[in-house]
Amino acid sequence: MSDPGDSRGTFVPVPRDTRPTRPRPRGPEVDDAVLEATVELLLERAYSFSVEEVATRAGVHKTTVYRRFTTKAALVGAALEQMSLTTMSVVTSPDALADLVALAEVVATALSGPSGARLMRAAMTAASEDPDVLTIARRYFAGRFDAAAQILGRAIASGEVRAGTDPVLFWAAIVNPLQVRALLGHPVNAATVRELFALALDGARGPARRLSGDGSRGG
Repeated sequence: MSDPGDSRGTFVPVPRDTRPTRPRPRGPEVDDAVLEATVELLLERAYSFSVEEVATRAGVHKTTVYRRFTTKAALVGAALEQMSLTTMSVVTSPDALADLVALAEVVATALSGPSGARLMRAAMTAASEDPDVLTIARRYFAGRFDAAAQILGRAIASGEVRAGTDPVLFWAAIVNPLQVRALLGHPVNAATVRELFALALDGARGPARRLSGDGSRGG
């Protein structure tokens, strides 16, 4: 008679993912389910997941995913772009500078959320592993810069900001430090936004200065 404590020869099932299974999506819900599953996996494992795993998480067949997104890079890019559309809200008012601050605060809110910095880290990891993702990530951030450039153009036209100010550099002076702070785990909030905005605006209102070829400051 075998020892009851001896499990040799006995089938022991391997524990599986215990997360509730999504209801099988249909029609327009399929894209949302697939992109939501992609974002979840990006947050959990950066770029180390397969399209098949996305399909399983979304409750669809992998061929359904491939019909909509021909490559993993395209899938990740679409997920990032959807997140951008969800988190970006361009405000339009008579005060262009206030609109620009509001837009930067939207970015800060997204970065300070529970998944903001983690998603950025995941996107950076994916971009470092797949050149196609890098191209898509550039397009993702370009959309944000375009929105800011349009607002800054209004401020230049009204004379609030010096003519010739580079809108891309102006916006980068605000949001790039926000992104670095979020990645390093430092606070990102409205106060941070306003301090960075004041620094950028002081530079954009003062006389234009350029560095000469020998490193000295030109007038």
